[in-house]
Amino acid sequence: MNSARASWWRRFLRQRLAAAGGIFLALLVVSAFFAPLLSIADPVQQNLSLRFQPPGGAHPLGTDHLGRDVWSRVVYSGRISLTVGAAAVLVAGTVGVALGLVSGFFGGRVDDLISWIATVQLAFPFLLLAIAVVAFLGPGLGNVILVLAIGGWVGYVRVTRAKALEVRERSFVEAARAAGASEARVVTRHVFPNVLTPVIVLSTFEVARAIIGEAALSFLGLGVGIATPSWGGMLAEAKDYLAEAWWASTFPGLAIMLTVLSINVVGDGLRDVFDPRLRT
Repeated sequence: MNSARASWWRRFLRQRLAAAGGIFLALLVVSAFFAPLLSIADPVQQNLSLRFQPPGGAHPLGTDHLGRDVWSRVVYSGRISLTVGAAAVLVAGTVGVALGLVSGFFGGRVDDLISWIATVQLAFPFLLLAIAVVAFLGPGLGNVILVLAIGGWVGYVRVTRAKALEVRERSFVEAARAAGASEARVVTRHVFPNVLTPVIVLSTFEVARAIIGEAALSFLGLGVGIATPSWGGMLAEAKDYLAEAWWASTFPGLAIMLTVLSINVVGDGLRDVFDPRLRT
Protein backbone atom coordinates (compact mmCIF):
# COMPACT_ATOMS: atom_id res chain seq x y z
CA MET A 1 0.00 0.00 0.00
CA ASN A 2 2.83 2.40 0.87
CA SER A 3 4.54 1.69 -2.48
CA ALA A 4 1.25 2.33 -4.30
CA ARG A 5 0.83 5.64 -2.52
CA ALA A 6 4.40 6.61 -3.35
CA SER A 7 3.76 5.75 -6.99
CA TRP A 8 0.60 7.89 -7.04
CA TRP A 9 2.49 10.74 -5.43
CA ARG A 10 5.30 10.57 -8.00
CA ARG A 11 2.84 10.53 -10.89
CA PHE A 12 1.05 13.53 -9.44
CA LEU A 13 4.26 15.53 -8.99
CA ARG A 14 5.25 14.84 -12.60
CA GLN A 15 2.22 16.90 -13.65
CA ARG A 16 3.67 20.35 -13.17
CA LEU A 17 0.40 22.26 -13.48
CA ALA A 18 -1.33 20.07 -10.90
CA ALA A 19 1.68 20.29 -8.59
CA ALA A 20 1.68 24.09 -8.89
CA GLY A 21 -2.02 24.11 -8.05
CA GLY A 22 -1.36 21.95 -5.02
CA ILE A 23 1.37 24.31 -3.81
CA PHE A 24 -0.94 27.30 -4.19
CA LEU A 25 -3.69 25.54 -2.24
CA ALA A 26 -1.23 24.60 0.50
CA LEU A 27 -0.17 28.23 0.80
CA LEU A 28 -3.81 29.30 0.87
CA VAL A 29 -4.59 26.88 3.70
CA VAL A 30 -1.56 28.09 5.67
CA SER A 31 -2.48 31.76 5.13
CA ALA A 32 -6.07 31.11 6.20
CA PHE A 33 -4.93 29.27 9.34
CA PHE A 34 -2.46 32.00 10.27
CA ALA A 35 -4.67 34.89 9.14
CA PRO A 36 -4.32 36.76 12.47
CA LEU A 37 -0.54 36.74 12.05
CA LEU A 38 -0.49 37.62 8.35
CA SER A 39 -3.07 40.40 8.43
CA ILE A 40 -1.80 43.92 8.99
CA ALA A 41 -5.06 45.40 10.25
CA ASP A 42 -8.44 44.46 11.63
CA PRO A 43 -10.41 43.28 8.56
CA VAL A 44 -13.64 44.88 9.76
CA GLN A 45 -12.23 48.05 11.32
CA GLN A 46 -13.42 51.13 9.42
CA ASN A 47 -11.37 54.29 9.00
CA LEU A 48 -12.92 56.73 6.53
CA SER A 49 -9.79 58.88 6.54
CA LEU A 50 -7.99 55.99 4.77
CA ARG A 51 -10.68 55.19 2.18
CA PHE A 52 -9.54 54.41 -1.37
CA GLN A 53 -5.83 54.25 -0.53
CA PRO A 54 -4.07 52.74 -3.58
CA PRO A 55 -1.91 49.61 -3.21
CA GLY A 56 1.46 50.25 -1.63
CA GLY A 57 3.08 51.33 1.57
CA ALA A 58 1.19 50.35 4.72
CA HIS A 59 -1.59 48.80 2.62
CA PRO A 60 -0.05 46.51 -0.03
CA LEU A 61 -3.43 45.86 -1.69
CA GLY A 62 -4.96 49.24 -0.87
CA THR A 63 -8.11 50.04 1.11
CA ASP A 64 -11.80 49.95 0.25
CA HIS A 65 -14.58 52.56 0.44
CA LEU A 66 -14.70 52.28 4.24
CA GLY A 67 -10.95 52.46 4.75
CA ARG A 68 -10.56 48.75 5.50
CA ASP A 69 -7.34 47.03 4.51
CA VAL A 70 -7.97 44.87 1.41
CA TRP A 71 -5.07 42.50 2.10
CA SER A 72 -6.37 41.65 5.56
CA ARG A 73 -9.88 41.13 4.24
CA VAL A 74 -8.69 38.87 1.42
CA VAL A 75 -6.69 36.74 3.86
CA TYR A 76 -9.56 36.40 6.33
CA SER A 77 -12.03 35.71 3.51
CA GLY A 78 -9.95 32.69 2.54
CA ARG A 79 -10.98 31.14 5.85
CA ILE A 80 -14.64 31.42 4.94
CA SER A 81 -14.22 30.03 1.44
CA LEU A 82 -12.14 27.04 2.55
CA THR A 83 -14.43 26.32 5.49
CA VAL A 84 -17.56 26.46 3.35
CA GLY A 85 -15.98 24.38 0.58
CA ALA A 86 -14.67 21.66 2.90
CA ALA A 87 -17.78 21.49 5.10
CA ALA A 88 -20.24 21.46 2.20
CA VAL A 89 -18.31 18.68 0.47
CA LEU A 90 -18.06 16.68 3.70
CA VAL A 91 -21.82 16.84 4.31
CA ALA A 92 -22.82 16.30 0.69
CA GLY A 93 -20.26 13.55 0.20
CA THR A 94 -21.30 11.64 3.32
CA VAL A 95 -24.98 11.73 2.42
CA GLY A 96 -24.46 11.17 -1.31
CA VAL A 97 -22.02 8.27 -0.97
CA ALA A 98 -24.24 6.52 1.59
CA LEU A 99 -27.33 6.86 -0.61
CA GLY A 100 -25.37 5.89 -3.73
CA LEU A 101 -24.08 2.70 -2.09
CA VAL A 102 -27.56 1.72 -0.98
CA SER A 103 -29.04 2.57 -4.36
CA GLY A 104 -26.42 0.84 -6.47
CA PHE A 105 -25.80 -2.25 -4.34
CA PHE A 106 -29.31 -3.18 -3.25
CA GLY A 107 -31.33 -1.81 -6.18
CA GLY A 108 -35.07 -2.35 -6.26
CA ARG A 109 -37.58 0.20 -5.04
CA VAL A 110 -35.00 1.97 -2.91
CA ASP A 111 -32.89 2.53 -6.01
CA ASP A 112 -35.92 3.82 -7.91
CA LEU A 113 -36.83 6.23 -5.12
CA ILE A 114 -33.31 7.62 -4.66
CA SER A 115 -32.82 7.97 -8.42
CA TRP A 116 -36.16 9.76 -8.76
CA ILE A 117 -35.29 12.25 -5.98
CA ALA A 118 -31.90 12.89 -7.57
CA THR A 119 -33.52 13.48 -10.97
CA VAL A 120 -35.97 15.97 -9.48
CA GLN A 121 -33.10 17.76 -7.76
CA LEU A 122 -31.18 18.03 -11.02
CA ALA A 123 -34.23 19.44 -12.81
CA PHE A 124 -34.41 22.38 -10.39
CA PRO A 125 -31.95 25.25 -11.01
CA PHE A 126 -29.42 25.21 -8.20
CA LEU A 127 -29.07 28.97 -7.86
CA LEU A 128 -32.83 29.45 -7.51
CA LEU A 129 -32.93 26.68 -4.91
CA ALA A 130 -30.03 28.25 -3.01
CA ILE A 131 -31.61 31.70 -3.04
CA ALA A 132 -34.96 30.30 -1.88
CA VAL A 133 -33.47 28.27 0.99
CA VAL A 134 -31.10 30.98 2.24
CA ALA A 135 -33.79 33.66 1.91
CA PHE A 136 -36.08 31.48 4.05
CA LEU A 137 -33.49 30.46 6.66
CA GLY A 138 -31.53 33.71 6.60
CA PRO A 139 -27.86 34.38 5.85
CA GLY A 140 -25.19 32.70 7.91
CA LEU A 141 -22.28 30.29 7.64
CA GLY A 142 -24.26 27.21 8.65
CA ASN A 143 -27.12 27.95 6.28
CA VAL A 144 -24.75 28.53 3.35
CA ILE A 145 -23.05 25.19 4.02
CA LEU A 146 -26.46 23.50 4.24
CA VAL A 147 -27.75 24.87 0.95
CA LEU A 148 -24.51 24.02 -0.88
CA ALA A 149 -24.63 20.50 0.53
CA ILE A 150 -28.24 20.16 -0.64
CA GLY A 151 -27.12 21.13 -4.12
CA GLY A 152 -24.08 18.84 -4.14
CA TRP A 153 -25.21 15.43 -2.86
CA VAL A 154 -26.70 14.38 -6.21
CA GLY A 155 -23.32 14.18 -7.94
CA TYR A 156 -22.02 11.79 -5.29
CA VAL A 157 -25.12 9.62 -5.59
CA ARG A 158 -24.76 9.27 -9.35
CA VAL A 159 -21.02 8.51 -9.27
CA THR A 160 -21.26 6.10 -6.32
CA ARG A 161 -24.33 4.31 -7.70
CA ALA A 162 -22.68 3.73 -11.08
CA LYS A 163 -19.53 2.35 -9.48
CA ALA A 164 -21.48 0.19 -7.01
CA LEU A 165 -23.52 -1.33 -9.85
CA GLU A 166 -20.24 -2.33 -11.50
CA VAL A 167 -18.47 -3.61 -8.39
CA ARG A 168 -21.34 -5.71 -7.03
CA GLU A 169 -21.04 -8.07 -10.01
CA ARG A 170 -17.34 -8.78 -9.53
CA SER A 171 -16.05 -12.14 -8.40
CA PHE A 172 -14.56 -10.98 -5.09
CA VAL A 173 -17.99 -9.69 -4.00
CA GLU A 174 -19.57 -13.02 -4.87
CA ALA A 175 -16.78 -14.80 -3.00
CA ALA A 176 -17.40 -12.68 0.10
CA ARG A 177 -21.08 -13.53 -0.02
CA ALA A 178 -20.32 -17.23 -0.48
CA ALA A 179 -18.06 -17.07 2.56
CA GLY A 180 -21.01 -15.92 4.65
CA ALA A 181 -20.24 -12.18 4.92
CA SER A 182 -23.24 -10.02 5.72
CA GLU A 183 -24.51 -7.49 3.21
CA ALA A 184 -23.32 -4.63 5.44
CA ARG A 185 -19.83 -6.12 5.61
CA VAL A 186 -19.72 -6.64 1.85
CA VAL A 187 -20.68 -3.02 1.27
CA THR A 188 -18.25 -1.52 3.79
CA ARG A 189 -15.27 -3.82 3.21
CA HIS A 190 -15.48 -4.60 -0.51
CA VAL A 191 -17.70 -2.13 -2.34
CA PHE A 192 -16.95 1.14 -0.55
CA PRO A 193 -13.13 1.03 -1.02
CA ASN A 194 -13.68 0.61 -4.77
CA VAL A 195 -15.89 3.70 -5.05
CA LEU A 196 -13.58 5.86 -2.96
CA THR A 197 -11.21 6.88 -5.76
CA PRO A 198 -13.80 8.52 -8.07
CA VAL A 199 -15.39 10.12 -5.02
CA ILE A 200 -12.08 11.73 -4.05
CA VAL A 201 -11.65 13.14 -7.55
CA LEU A 202 -15.24 14.40 -7.60
CA SER A 203 -14.77 16.04 -4.20
CA THR A 204 -12.00 18.30 -5.49
CA PHE A 205 -14.27 19.72 -8.18
CA GLU A 206 -17.13 20.02 -5.71
CA VAL A 207 -14.97 22.12 -3.40
CA ALA A 208 -14.44 24.55 -6.27
CA ARG A 209 -18.17 24.57 -6.99
CA ALA A 210 -18.95 25.26 -3.33
CA ILE A 211 -16.49 28.17 -3.21
CA ILE A 212 -18.08 29.73 -6.28
CA GLY A 213 -21.54 29.11 -4.82
CA GLU A 214 -20.64 30.81 -1.55
CA ALA A 215 -19.16 33.77 -3.43
CA ALA A 216 -22.30 34.07 -5.56
CA LEU A 217 -24.59 33.98 -2.52
CA SER A 218 -22.45 36.51 -0.67
CA PHE A 219 -22.44 38.75 -3.73
CA LEU A 220 -26.26 38.66 -3.66
CA GLY A 221 -26.33 39.44 0.06
CA LEU A 222 -27.41 35.90 1.03
CA GLY A 223 -24.06 34.57 2.18
CA VAL A 224 -22.30 34.54 5.52
CA GLY A 225 -23.40 38.07 6.43
CA ILE A 226 -21.97 41.51 5.91
CA ALA A 227 -20.12 41.43 9.23
CA THR A 228 -17.92 38.56 8.07
CA PRO A 229 -15.32 39.17 5.34
CA SER A 230 -15.87 37.04 2.24
CA TRP A 231 -14.62 37.30 -1.32
CA GLY A 232 -18.12 37.47 -2.75
CA GLY A 233 -19.13 40.14 -0.25
CA MET A 234 -16.04 42.18 -1.09
CA LEU A 235 -16.98 42.07 -4.77
CA ALA A 236 -20.52 43.17 -3.98
CA GLU A 237 -19.30 46.15 -1.95
CA ALA A 238 -16.66 47.18 -4.50
CA LYS A 239 -18.74 46.92 -7.67
CA ASP A 240 -19.93 50.52 -7.37
CA TYR A 241 -16.40 51.89 -7.02
CA LEU A 242 -14.59 50.38 -10.00
CA ALA A 243 -13.52 53.78 -11.32
CA GLU A 244 -12.28 55.06 -7.96
CA ALA A 245 -10.73 51.88 -6.56
CA TRP A 246 -10.18 49.06 -9.05
CA TRP A 247 -8.09 47.16 -6.51
CA ALA A 248 -11.01 46.67 -4.11
CA SER A 249 -12.70 44.29 -6.57
CA THR A 250 -9.69 43.02 -8.51
CA PHE A 251 -7.89 41.26 -5.67
CA PRO A 252 -10.84 39.31 -4.23
CA GLY A 253 -11.78 38.40 -7.80
CA LEU A 254 -8.26 37.13 -8.44
CA ALA A 255 -8.40 35.17 -5.18
CA ILE A 256 -11.56 33.38 -6.31
CA MET A 257 -10.18 32.72 -9.79
CA LEU A 258 -6.81 31.38 -8.64
CA THR A 259 -8.33 29.24 -5.89
CA VAL A 260 -10.91 27.63 -8.17
CA LEU A 261 -8.35 27.19 -10.97
CA SER A 262 -5.89 25.52 -8.58
CA ILE A 263 -8.55 23.15 -7.25
CA ASN A 264 -9.60 22.22 -10.77
CA VAL A 265 -6.07 21.47 -11.98
CA VAL A 266 -5.45 19.41 -8.85
CA GLY A 267 -8.65 17.51 -9.59
CA ASP A 268 -7.49 16.91 -13.16
CA GLY A 269 -4.18 15.68 -11.82
CA LEU A 270 -5.82 13.27 -9.38
CA ARG A 271 -8.08 11.96 -12.13
CA ASP A 272 -5.05 11.27 -14.34
CA VAL A 273 -3.24 9.56 -11.48
CA PHE A 274 -6.09 7.28 -10.43
CA ASP A 275 -7.52 6.43 -13.86
CA PRO A 276 -5.34 3.74 -15.47
CA ARG A 277 -6.80 4.50 -18.90
CA LEU A 278 -5.18 7.95 -18.80
CA ARG A 279 -1.70 6.76 -17.85
CA THR A 280 1.07 6.91 -20.40
